[in-house]
Amino acid sequence: MFCHVTSAREHCDVELSCEAMDGPRKDWMTGEAMFGHLQDGTIIKSTSFLLQRLLDPSNLMLKTLGRELPFEMVVGVNGLVWIHSPSTPSTILISNAILCGESLSNQEGEVLVERLLQNYSKTKEKKNDKEDEQTS
Repeated sequence: MFCHVTSAREHCDVELSCEAMDGPRKDWMTGEAMFGHLQDGTIIKSTSFLLQRLLDPSNLMLKTLGRELPFEMVVGVNGLVWIHSPSTPSTILISNAILCGESLSNQEGEVLVERLLQNYSKTKEKKNDKEDEQTS
């Protein structure tokens, strides 16, 4: 479940909300953006250092991945990262890039992602070629 804490006071119950406070509105009738169950995708465990890097707006690794592959990501301060993309192979690529890039500099992470994307494209082309051969 994806939500945010609205109130956490001593000696009181913690209050959670699934309604987004800002950002794009999703519901055409109420104009509310609602959080909820994270469906499909995969969850990876990460360190607090990696979480900080993933939340950094200047992260070149994520920018490079985002230019080539559509994906969604939720970074939790509990050390869990949820990743979802349209295909299983791309979700695996994104997960591996994030985990392998933890100890790399910003520029090294960008190079890693570019190489992974090149290999991914080649594999995808080979798969398409095999499918074309089978249909003809």
